[in-house]
Amino acid sequence: MSAAGRREQTAEVVVIGAGPVGLLAALWLSERGIDVRIVDKYQRAALHSYGLALHPGSLLLLDELGLAASLIERGHRVDRIALQRGARQVAEIDLARVGGRFPFVLVLSQSMLEGALERRLRDNGVEVLWGHSLLNFDADDDGVTSLIVSASEDPAHPTATPQISTTRIRSSYLIGADGFDSLVRGRLGIRFPAVGGALAYALMELQATIEQPERMRLVLGDGTTDVFWPLGRGRGRFSLQVPLDAEPPDPKMLELCIRDRAPWFESGIDSVDWVTSVRFEPRLAERFGRGRVWLAGDAAHVTSPIGVQSMNVGLREVRDLARRMTSVLRDRGSPKLLEYYGDERRREWKMLLGIQDRLRILDGAPAWADKLAGKLVISLPASGRDLNRLLEQVGLRLHWLRRRDRKPPGRPPE
Repeated sequence: MSAAGRREQTAEVVVIGAGPVGLLAALWLSERGIDVRIVDKYQRAALHSYGLALHPGSLLLLDELGLAASLIERGHRVDRIALQRGARQVAEIDLARVGGRFPFVLVLSQSMLEGALERRLRDNGVEVLWGHSLLNFDADDDGVTSLIVSASEDPAHPTATPQISTTRIRSSYLIGADGFDSLVRGRLGIRFPAVGGALAYALMELQATIEQPERMRLVLGDGTTDVFWPLGRGRGRFSLQVPLDAEPPDPKMLELCIRDRAPWFESGIDSVDWVTSVRFEPRLAERFGRGRVWLAGDAAHVTSPIGVQSMNVGLREVRDLARRMTSVLRDRGSPKLLEYYGDERRREWKMLLGIQDRLRILDGAPAWADKLAGKLVISLPASGRDLNRLLEQVGLRLHWLRRRDRKPPGRPPE
C-alpha cells in the first residue's frame, strides 16, 4: 500500500456508521445547523436487510423531517397484529389504538429508508463518506480527534496498489452508530454482555397469494417465536426461529416448517425470492458512552428481529441525542444532558429485554398472557407509550420507571 496523503479537518460532530440510525443522527444534527461528518467502512448499504418495518413512533420522527409521506407511498401498511398459537388465533391487536397521525406499521426495505435519509442529507450539503473507516480516536476534555482512513483505486490502473489516505477530524463529539461489532464501543472499553440466550432465525421472502395483507402474524410457540410480515404486492417474509446448530436454510425444508407452524398459511408458495439465516444474541452495553463519545442503535443493544425494535428505538435514540448535543453546543446546555441520555436509554432497554421486570398482568388477561408476556414485550413492533397501548389489548402493561429529565413520574419514552 502507498500513502496518498494526510488531511486535517474540523467538525462539530462525527458520526461513525451510515445505517438508518447513523444517517438519521447526521440528518437531525444537520437540520439543527450542526457541522457534521458521517463515515462508513462499506461502499454502500447491503442489498438485503433484516430491518423492514417502521413503528408508528418512527413515522412521527420522519414526518418532522418531511420524509414520512413519500415513504408511506412506497411501503406497505400493516394495521393489525394476529397472535397465533399454531392454527389458532388467540388475539388480535389493533394498531389504531396507538392513535396519532400514524396508527400503523409501515413495511418497506431498509435500503428505501437509507436512500431517503441519504438524499435529504445531500440536500443539506452532507455527503456520506463511504469506504472510509475509523482507525482510532482520542477523546479529551475539549473534544475528539478521529483518524479516518480510506483506500482508492486508480481506474486507469486497476491492478495498481490502492492509495491510502488518512484524515484527522477534530470534533466536539463522536457518535458511534457502527453496529454490533462497534469499534467505537470497543475503543471506549465498554462491555457488551449477553443478556439472554442466542437465537437463530431462517428468513425467507416469497411470492404468494397473501390473505389479509394488512395483518402481521406473530406465531407464539412454546419454544419458538416466528413472524410473518406481508410486504405488499403478493410478497411476504417469514422469520422462523431454528436451532442454533441448524443447517443452512433450504427452501423446501422451510416450506415444511411453515406448514407445521403456520397452518393458517394455506395459499401455498408461488416462488421463493430470498433465503438466508441470521443469529442474534440479546446484548446491552454496560453504558451508552461517556464524555465526548456516545453510542446508539446496535452499537449499544441487540435483540431479536421479530419486532424490529433495535433499529426503531435506535432512531428515537439519535433524535434525542442530537437534541441534547445541540443544546450543549448552541445553547450552553449542561453536558449532564448527555449523561442522562445514557441513563434513560439503558433504563428503557433493561425493561424491553426483561432485565428489570416491570411487567404487570392486568385483571381479565387471557390465561396464555402470563406465560408469553416476555415474548410479547420484545416482539411487538412498538416502543414507549405505543408499546403499552398494544400490550394493554391483551391484558399486560409495562410500568415505566421515573426519568431524570424532569418529565412527569412514570411517563414512558416518546
